[in-house]
Amino acid sequence: MKKILKTIGLFVATGATYAAVLRLLEGVFKYDSAFLLSNPAYVHLFIIILLGCIASLCNFEKVIDYTKDNINIRLRPTSLSIAIRKETKLLLKTKKYHSIIRLRAALSRYFWLEGKLVERISLGEAAEEAAIYVGDFISQVACLIDDIGWTKVVGKDYQGAKKAINHGLTKAVTLNEYYWVAKAHRHLAGVYALESNQPQSTIEMNNAKKYATKITEDSKKKEVLAGIEYANVMNLLVIGDLNLLPEMEESIKLAQKIYEELDDQTRLIKLHALRGKMALKQGQHLPAKDFFHRGLDESERIGRKDEMIRNLNGLSDVYMALEEKSKATAYINRAKLLCAETPVPFELDEIVKN
Repeated sequence: MKKILKTIGLFVATGATYAAVLRLLEGVFKYDSAFLLSNPAYVHLFIIILLGCIASLCNFEKVIDYTKDNINIRLRPTSLSIAIRKETKLLLKTKKYHSIIRLRAALSRYFWLEGKLVERISLGEAAEEAAIYVGDFISQVACLIDDIGWTKVVGKDYQGAKKAINHGLTKAVTLNEYYWVAKAHRHLAGVYALESNQPQSTIEMNNAKKYATKITEDSKKKEVLAGIEYANVMNLLVIGDLNLLPEMEESIKLAQKIYEELDDQTRLIKLHALRGKMALKQGQHLPAKDFFHRGLDESERIGRKDEMIRNLNGLSDVYMALEEKSKATAYINRAKLLCAETPVPFELDEIVKN
């Protein structure tokens, strides 16, 4: 309703401005308004101004509706996503396919960490098309599994996510690209966990582990194995069974060991929130608070908004459990503000509960 009122307001304001300009030209400069209105050049100028005002309404990245029982994300065009579509459309038209693929390789992770989800999907779709034209099927698989598939999970488009990931998985199997086969199964495990389909999530996670062992490149193998252990903890936390805590702790230790070997500080930071969540599950509020504070400090230092959200959300839960409601509210409000920019899988429903 607000958007409709804004649009009407812009029409009225633009029309009033145009009428005022006509009066000014007619009164001061003695121009004939009938001539101005009949002149196509002036009419086109008026239309451009009006369309510019309306286009400004579209400059929204995403809107998150917080309701009592659910959360809804509506991804909308941004000025950057519109520019990307125009640029990639031109590149496709001029058959500069490799340029699109290079653009995707450079910006994909940046878009993910910055929460620019519309941009990531838009560029991923263009890069997938470009990859088909040049026969770069590995790039096509990467777009389907990561840029399109996993990004759609954040918007809760689980069916769209599974469709893209499974399409990429089929191609990855044909290519014997075990890195992407393992990653696809890991992503699917996450989707099924979010859908509360734990049996299927477990099957997918086991498949991810099986194919990860077949990866020949050591650094990629370690990255995927650590990611699997991290995802395993996230999935087990969704189940919420305290009997699974020893398995979670073992997974965290394995992930930490690998990330330290790779000297991957951006991923090591993710383990603080996991440890905080585990401590919280056991009612260990003070240790949980320490983990979340450390995670928040380190994620702020490197600008990882997704981890900032996880740790803010965790701190809100801690202070709510300690019956310090004002602090809990302050932390959850910060998380909601950030989540409007960078929605994070597994955190959205937790945030809406608060």
